[in-house]
Amino acid sequence: MNWIGVPVPKDITVGQFYDDLIAGKIGSEVRLDNEDHLQPIKAEFSSNITGPFNVVSMECNMIEAIEVWGNRVQYYQTNSSTSLLSKTPINIFSQIMNDVTSLNNLPTFTVSEHSNALEKLRYDIVEWIRENNGGWSKDTAMTTGKEFVKDLAAALWYVDKCDPEKLKNRSCNIPVEMEQFTGRYDVIRRKKSKRTV
Repeated sequence: MNWIGVPVPKDITVGQFYDDLIAGKIGSEVRLDNEDHLQPIKAEFSSNITGPFNVVSMECNMIEAIEVWGNRVQYYQTNSSTSLLSKTPINIFSQIMNDVTSLNNLPTFTVSEHSNALEKLRYDIVEWIRENNGGWSKDTAMTTGKEFVKDLAAALWYVDKCDPEKLKNRSCNIPVEMEQFTGRYDVIRRKKSKRTV
């Protein structure tokens, strides 16, 4: 099977992408005659060319499907030799469990004796996510996952700097799960470092 890379327009469904692709609106490499243009009966996505492939609804947003399931897409038409009827049925619950177990990749943050408190906080958040069986796909751990941890650490750092007790008194409660990450901002140390500068 030959793979073709084409751009993906925003705000388009998996089905609309197929229609535009075979009409030649997206990539000139793919264009079918009208008699070959059949309605697709399914679309499969994967993050690599060997699979496993996951069936995705034609109504799903194309970009979201690519982000979640991978950028390798196969469409099956009604006259395709490998149609839904000839394939072994997929147990969707097994598939969901397999997908969940593959979402255990975490971003890496190094911590050393010279790391500052914010860097240690990022590392501790990643460890907390690991302990709670969280994570991201292999492709998104170092991008989306890393940004998430950085943003969460920055928000917690800001809350800590503003004194969590003052926020609680104003009915701005920190989620119970996040309380373990407060109390790390050292106001006295920060004041000393400002004076020495």
